[in-house]
Amino acid sequence: MELQLRIAAGEPLPFDQAGVGFNGWAMEARICAEDPARGFTPATGMITRYAEPRGDAVRVDSGVDTGSKIGVHYDSMLAKVICHGKDREAARTGLIEALNGYHIEGVVTNIDFANSVLCQDAFALGNVDTGFIARLFDGHLPLSPPDDRHLKLSALAAALVYHVRTIVVRESVKTMISRIGAGKSTAGVHHYVVRSKEDVYEIQLEKGAEANLWNIRVNQDQMVVESPDFEFYRRRLMLKIDGRYHRFRLRIERSFFWIAFCGLTRLFEVYRPGEWELITHMPTRVESPPSNELQCPMPGLVVDVSVKKGDRVIRGQNLVTLESMKMESGVASPVDGMIAEVLAAVGDAVEAGDVLVRFMKHETGSVNSAH
Repeated sequence: MELQLRIAAGEPLPFDQAGVGFNGWAMEARICAEDPARGFTPATGMITRYAEPRGDAVRVDSGVDTGSKIGVHYDSMLAKVICHGKDREAARTGLIEALNGYHIEGVVTNIDFANSVLCQDAFALGNVDTGFIARLFDGHLPLSPPDDRHLKLSALAAALVYHVRTIVVRESVKTMISRIGAGKSTAGVHHYVVRSKEDVYEIQLEKGAEANLWNIRVNQDQMVVESPDFEFYRRRLMLKIDGRYHRFRLRIERSFFWIAFCGLTRLFEVYRPGEWELITHMPTRVESPPSNELQCPMPGLVVDVSVKKGDRVIRGQNLVTLESMKMESGVASPVDGMIAEVLAAVGDAVEAGDVLVRFMKHETGSVNSAH
């Protein structure tokens, strides 16, 4: 930037082409306040937690921090994360680890989508063109199945954190436990079952000889894990697994862990063996019928309403156009049906969750289909 200003002022460059050297590779990810699950629409809010990745080969150019308010009037880009390596693969893997450790809460970002792109085999091989996303992704989700190793390491992290949190609570109330009787030992092998969607992992966890070492088996894979000194409300976790460091981001509610790792973002459920046996007796989930409302996906200004009461529409048809962060985005119908009511008008300032359009219903409660 300094050189650009000096050139604009008419000053010569302080070096020539021969003075420009090359050393390795650099790779950059642009982090934006966008919601990939909603078609990359702009996201707003206040950043409630913020922690940047660090390292000798990592650089973060950012203008935000904890407490920053992200509004609708400016560009959605929050930061650039740049990693340097001796070659392209070193820069790529370094950037993956940096994004694993980049923690932003309060505003939805594209961090994990960018990481999922970096983790694609085609990207690793350099097979990249303008059709890369359309060819390998369905919206924001990769078409290829998740990496089994990434799933196992995420399940391991969930089970380990759950176990340590349980021990911490038990130790905190030790003075209240009766000293009469055998007591309950925290040593030995501990068994857990971790489920994520259809994937199930049996975990065997045993404390190692040293303070922060663990011997952990995930299904048939045995691993040696070195953990940090745990904090009860830790949101970022770095584990040394079989000699290599891995970073995870966590959100925890009791035995439920939302984990982000290498572009994978999933909910992991941790159960004790007795709890897992009872799962088969739980009722199956019943899908709710489609809503008869079109809700606003983001804050913005209504610049166009293309339907009126009584119009028949099809799923995917744009009904309302919003302007936010210098971009116009169409809001599509989630169903085939007939418009019962239009609540949005051109010029309205709307917030995420506001109802823009309602559809007619049958007496049974399902959304009226267009024929």
